[in-house]
Amino acid sequence: MNSPFNPKSRGDLSQPTNSIRESNGIGRTSSLKASNRMFITDASAHHPFMSRLLGNGKDAWRAVGLTAPREWFYVSYTLSTPKGNLAETALIANPAGELLEFLEQEDEGISALSVQLVTPPFLNGSERWKMEPLIRVWKKPSDPLAHVYEVEGGQRYCTAYGAWDISEYEFWKELRS
Repeated sequence: MNSPFNPKSRGDLSQPTNSIRESNGIGRTSSLKASNRMFITDASAHHPFMSRLLGNGKDAWRAVGLTAPREWFYVSYTLSTPKGNLAETALIANPAGELLEFLEQEDEGISALSVQLVTPPFLNGSERWKMEPLIRVWKKPSDPLAHVYEVEGGQRYCTAYGAWDISEYEFWKELRS
C-alpha cells in the first residue's frame, strides 16, 4: 500500500488521542511533492506530552496552519485493535486521491464513520469556509488535480478553473454518510 496514512503505525494503540496530525504524520512518508502538502506546524504549537504518548516518531500539535487555501478532508473513523476499537480523526490534504487511499484501508481495520469536505470561499461560492458531509467524488482523467465533490444537499464543487461539465469527469467514489 502506498498510502501515506497508516494509523496502525502510531505508537501505543491503547492510548486514544485527540491530536491534530500533519498531513503525512499518520504513517509513511507521502509520495507527493512537498509543494502539494497543505498542513504546516509551528514549534510553539507542539504538544510534548501527547507526542511522548504517541511514540514512534509521531508528534501531536495543538494547531496546524494551511499552506494554501485549498479544500481538505476531515475524516472520522474507527481503528480496530486487539484491545478494541478506537475513535480517531484524520485531517487529509487534497488531492482527493489521498482521501481515497486512506478509505481503501478498510480491510486493515480502518472503518470511516464520516467524511467532511472543508472548502474555502472561492470554491464554495460563499464568504466563509464550509465543512459539509461529502457524498460523491468525480475525477477528470486528463487532469489529476481536477475533481468534482458532491456534498449533502446535492451542491457540487469543482476544483478545475473556469467552466466545467460533469460529462468530462468520471465517477470515482460514493461515500457513506
